[in-house]
Amino acid sequence: MSRDLLCLCLLCAAVRVGWMLLVPTGEAPDEYTHTWVINFLAGHLRLPGAAEVAAAGPDAVYGSLPPMGYLPHVLLRLCLPQPSHLLSERFGSLLMGLVAVWLSYRIARELFAGDRLLTLALPLMLVFHPQLVFVHSYANNDVTASALAGGLVYLMVITLKRGPDLRRSLLAGLLVGWLALSKYSGWTIIPVVFASFAAGAFLHGIAPAAAAGCLFSIALPALALSGWWFVRNYYQYHGDFLGTRTMYHTWAVAFHRQLSYRLPAWQIVCDKRWWRFLLFSFWGVFGYVNRYLYRPLYYLFLCFQLGSLAGWLGAGWRAARHGEPARSSRAGLVEPAVWIMLALCVTFNLAGMVYASTVNLGGPQGRYLIVSEIPAMAILIAGLAALGPRVGRWAVIILLAFTAAVCAGAWIMLWRLYGFPARL
Repeated sequence: MSRDLLCLCLLCAAVRVGWMLLVPTGEAPDEYTHTWVINFLAGHLRLPGAAEVAAAGPDAVYGSLPPMGYLPHVLLRLCLPQPSHLLSERFGSLLMGLVAVWLSYRIARELFAGDRLLTLALPLMLVFHPQLVFVHSYANNDVTASALAGGLVYLMVITLKRGPDLRRSLLAGLLVGWLALSKYSGWTIIPVVFASFAAGAFLHGIAPAAAAGCLFSIALPALALSGWWFVRNYYQYHGDFLGTRTMYHTWAVAFHRQLSYRLPAWQIVCDKRWWRFLLFSFWGVFGYVNRYLYRPLYYLFLCFQLGSLAGWLGAGWRAARHGEPARSSRAGLVEPAVWIMLALCVTFNLAGMVYASTVNLGGPQGRYLIVSEIPAMAILIAGLAALGPRVGRWAVIILLAFTAAVCAGAWIMLWRLYGFPARL
């Protein structure tokens, strides 16, 4: 392990431990429902059945959903010393946070080779991103989906740059299968995986038969690892093979909400409040989605996003104006393909959130966007860097300082609310 990576991991752990000990479970969104599944898996070493989910009521609202996102939490619950079950489960989220930071460093070395500032900037954004730190501080399955998605992004970057091979395809298939049973928001990245491996085969002149073999090598282990769950759910929950109808019904009955809910997608897309809440909750909304930062901080983060967009538009204009003949060859298309892949990860994730809002299965909560955290932050950093050799580098440095300061300020805000340490 390099010294830079070691320092990043130690910093990541130090920041998150401070939040883990601070945030009480009553202020961690749905932690009690996540821990019901973790406790059942750890206590029974099997999956809960439909009767057990129904008997537990709203506590088991996630009991009909895929359980493999809790695997790190269950393993640490079984391995770490007692008496605090909840603290050992929270260490499962910390572990997945370390994996995500490690993967972001590996990805940054591929995206920004030779530029130490940008190589460190991507993992540092994950270390200090306030909402991500908060999600890594309590037990949930979003963190596992985010780490698995990071592994797939790394494999896609390597495949687009060097071409697909059997080993990489099989590993991608295993990760896709695990991701499919971790969190449904992670499904949005799966089409991008197949498209990226197909594009990698084209860019590197792989024969069609070999390319098809690589795609088959992704699909087969993914189906073998995850297919059984949906067959089981079909019989356990009377045709609800995803388990989402059961989840929504349990929640709606418990909280006296309407049993049938649907909105048109265009109404969601055109709702400014939806997008505003997405921006706020992606950057940092804590507690039970009711503890906000100082309002201008969200708009300052939006200014960085707009600056990044300006950098990307400027780079595109310069490329179109001066022309880049090398892009006409397959080798010249590799770098654009990598950035298109990253943009698709974010776009598909947003589309999935819009769909979830149409049937009231999540809405624009920022933690559902962390499966594309690494692509989103990479695009943000690259756009700022494209503002120019001097302005761009200072923009990245200011973004890092701003993110670290907001993270520290958010911890102080919560400490003043909760005290320290919290009663977990």
